Amino acid sequence: TTSPTSLPSTSPSHPFIEFYTLSDTPDELPLDGIKLAWDLQGNIPPDTPFVLHLGNILPSSVATTSVVPPCDESLYATSQAILLHSTAPVFVTPGDGDWYDCPDDVRMTSWSYWKKYYSSFDTNWNTPATASVSRQMNRPENFFFVHEFVLFVGVNISGRNEPTRRAFENRLASARNWALKGLRESVGVVTSMVVFCHERPRSYHDDFFESLAARVDRLGLPLLVLH
Repeated sequence: TTSPTSLPSTSPSHPFIEFYTLSDTPDELPLDGIKLAWDLQGNIPPDTPFVLHLGNILPSSVATTSVVPPCDESLYATSQAILLHSTAPVFVTPGDGDWYDCPDDVRMTSWSYWKKYYSSFDTNWNTPATASVSRQMNRPENFFFVHEFVLFVGVNISGRNEPTRRAFENRLASARNWALKGLRESVGVVTSMVVFCHERPRSYHDDFFESLAARVDRLGLPLLVLH
C-alpha cells in the first residue's frame, strides 16, 4: 500500500517470527546492567526463539574511568554475565566499541577478549535455533542458521583498517563468502533473509552488500539488514 496500515496488506505464507534485537548496551553500570539483566530474564516472552545483539557490549561509562582500564577483560566478563540472564539464546556480533575503538596498544588484545567471551556465545543455550548454527571455520564470529524458512546471517562488519587495509578487505571478503554460502545451502528452503551486523552499510562495505544484494535479487528473496 502507499501508506502504513494496521494490518498486513497480504496474508503471510508462513507464520510470523518474533525476535528481539539490541545494541550498544549495557551502557552505564551498574544501573543499565541491572535493568538489562532484568529485561532479559523477566520481560522476554517464553516462546521467544532468540535475541540478536548487534555489537558494542562494553559499558562505555566504565571503560573510560581510571579505576578500570579501557577495554579491560573484566568489562567483557561483566557484560557476558549480564547477557547470560537471558531466557532466550543470544547471538552476538562484534561492534567497533568492542575492540576497534580500543586504544591502539590493546586493540588486538581486546579482540582476543571478545572472542574468548562472545565467540559462539549462543552455545550457552540448547534450543532448536542454536542447534542448527553453522560457523565459518577461520572466523567463527560469522555464522548462519535457518529458522521458520528464514536465513539469519551474523557477520563481522565493524572497524575499518585493522591493522592494514588488506586485513580489512580480507575480513570483509570472509563475511561476504560466508553469507553467500548460507544462501547457496538454503536455496529452495528459505523464503527470506536477515543479515545482522554492527555498522550501517558504507561505501567501503560495497564488496559485501552489493554482492549480497545482487544474489538475493536474482533469487527473488526479500532481504532485511539489521545494524
